[in-house]
Amino acid sequence: GVTAVFFSSYGFLEQVRDAVPASERSLIVAEARADAQGADVLSDLGAYETRLRQLVADHGRAYLFGVYQGKLAEGADFRSNLLKTVVCVSIPMEYPALFHERLEALYAGRFAKIAEALGDNAQAKAREYARDRLSLSLVLQACGRGIRNEADRCVFVLLDQRYHEYGWRRFLDPRPYNLRQPAGNAADFHRERAGMTGPAWDPALLEHTQGEKPR
Repeated sequence: GVTAVFFSSYGFLEQVRDAVPASERSLIVAEARADAQGADVLSDLGAYETRLRQLVADHGRAYLFGVYQGKLAEGADFRSNLLKTVVCVSIPMEYPALFHERLEALYAGRFAKIAEALGDNAQAKAREYARDRLSLSLVLQACGRGIRNEADRCVFVLLDQRYHEYGWRRFLDPRPYNLRQPAGNAADFHRERAGMTGPAWDPALLEHTQGEKPR
């Protein structure tokens, strides 16, 4: 199947693509700067899907490289569970901008009364909503490319230590969605022959949780 990888910038995407061995690089379909402006031959999302399916048919696998807030991360709707794994490399907020600072100041003022009533820190809440939740929403939107209907199954890997350092892991409970070492779970998940058959948790998700019981 296809592994989709999302980056914080086109520069980072290109750097990683150039570092991939040539044998695998030929299997990468990457969103380009020009494509984001509608100037590339693959500006139509249908062209991405056609190319990916051809690579999978010929080689059994393919890679889709895109950026947060790009055309692929926000609009790709590939059919028949084409994406099997979504990897989010880095975070959308590499460099906080003036926009984030002003949004945080705005929220601090609007949250002041309710924060005081609840005994919360208005500034901390303002930062959470202006920076943390805003950025993580872009990550989750990118992850959403892998699940387009209730029958789809996909593994998501958030590949950056800052997800832990910034405390973003707290937004990803309950387990087993919140693993420090996802490799075993991802492999078991893709080896599982059957998906969910009812409203219960998928058994593939509940195994190998490092000795902790899923909540």
